[in-house]
Amino acid sequence: MEIASGRLAVLLALLAAAAPAACRRRLAAPPPPVHVRGRVVDAAGHPVPGARVLGFRLRGVRRPSQVLTDVDGRFDLPAAAGEYRLLVEAAGFPVASRSPVSAPAGDLTLSLDGEARAIAGTVLRAGTPAAQAVVRLASEAGGPERQTRTGPDGRFALAGLGDGTYALRAESGSFVSPTLRGRAASGPPAMLQLAAGATVTGRVTEDGARPAAGVLVRAEDQALPAGEDPLPLLAHTDGSGGFALGPLPAGRYRVTAASPGLTLRRPASVDARESLTAAPIGLDLLHGARLFGRVAGPGAAPVAGARVRCAGQEADDLVVRPGALPLAAEAAALPAGAPEALAAAREAATDARGAFAIDGLAPGRYRIDVARDGFQPLATEALLRPGDRRDLGTLSLAAGVPVRGRVLDETGAPIEGARVGVAGVAGALTDGAGQFALSLAPGAYHVLASAEGWGSAAADVTAEAGGAQPALELRLSRADASLEGLVRD
Repeated sequence: MEIASGRLAVLLALLAAAAPAACRRRLAAPPPPVHVRGRVVDAAGHPVPGARVLGFRLRGVRRPSQVLTDVDGRFDLPAAAGEYRLLVEAAGFPVASRSPVSAPAGDLTLSLDGEARAIAGTVLRAGTPAAQAVVRLASEAGGPERQTRTGPDGRFALAGLGDGTYALRAESGSFVSPTLRGRAASGPPAMLQLAAGATVTGRVTEDGARPAAGVLVRAEDQALPAGEDPLPLLAHTDGSGGFALGPLPAGRYRVTAASPGLTLRRPASVDARESLTAAPIGLDLLHGARLFGRVAGPGAAPVAGARVRCAGQEADDLVVRPGALPLAAEAAALPAGAPEALAAAREAATDARGAFAIDGLAPGRYRIDVARDGFQPLATEALLRPGDRRDLGTLSLAAGVPVRGRVLDETGAPIEGARVGVAGVAGALTDGAGQFALSLAPGAYHVLASAEGWGSAAADVTAEAGGAQPALELRLSRADASLEGLVRD
């Protein structure tokens, strides 16, 4: 007992001695930030205001710190000590970079190719100069937005612009001007006329039920591809998921919502008219579903390289989340990636253990097809709800009879991308040489080949276990198209 008590006393003493040091480590203040300071200029040495400077640490955290240059082109970028890659983006200029830059640093000069220009003009309301109106400007080629306010005489100027064309719009309270597009820098003065704007209201939900708070909502010109409006109107939802966007000039708009990990079910189309509040709209954000499992062959041996394809039978039509496009400078430094989307059809290949996983599936009923050369194809179904994590378990493939061949045109040239299949069995696409391969259970089959712009061809084949199957040759003819109709006065 005394020995145990002695050991306990030693242990307590050691803990007591270590505790202050641990506390000191926990309470130690982070190192104070240092600064990277400098100036952004054009090729002629003129300052470039409103340029975005991003600092990417060469080791460690990839998310950049960023700051905008002031009216003299100067910037002060807070940073931790270390080496950085600096990227600069400004409207109308190519992205510039410098690396490595050691922080702290001062008196840097970052030069952009091209010479800075300006866009000037006047904002009027009912023919009278509009003082303190906000003028928004963005390059039609992409890049950060610039803003300024009009003076007492309604005039404005935005300097430090590169070559290219720009979009302009003025706002003042509930009044807004039409968006002026295709404006060249250093052109004649612009004239922006304010009129009563429209307001779009609505609510964003999550998985069709819960209010989605703090979500970014975006209204953009419906005539442009998603994400390519240089001057979208942005708002964030409140605690109940509600939002209001305005003022909007008259026109048709695509309204979307975006939040990390969620995807929009479908955008809303709104016809905005002057001085009107459009009927409230609803936007729904969904969690994508996940399917996973394992593919095995005879004897439960894993099957690597099997193709697992999910095709929606009743899945909702969902769209890629448009959201704001990334900065060109940021995109240049970060790994490439596609916009997040839910899909009604996706596929994956099994790894060496036969495992697979498919993410980002829209809610709905799916057919899952599994195919691998040398095995009979397998099909099953699954009903997915928002956010489902469905384990399909082990999908067992039986040994199959290989059926191979080629799809050619009338001249004997191979047709790439032709679909070849039999009823009730997942098909195959031809490669660049027109070749295809199917794995079938023993039996008689009617093999059909077709391709867009071509007719179809078929052949009967008998798949026999252990027997050598002759290669098929299917020739397609050009499809003849005709248009019939009746024209009335």
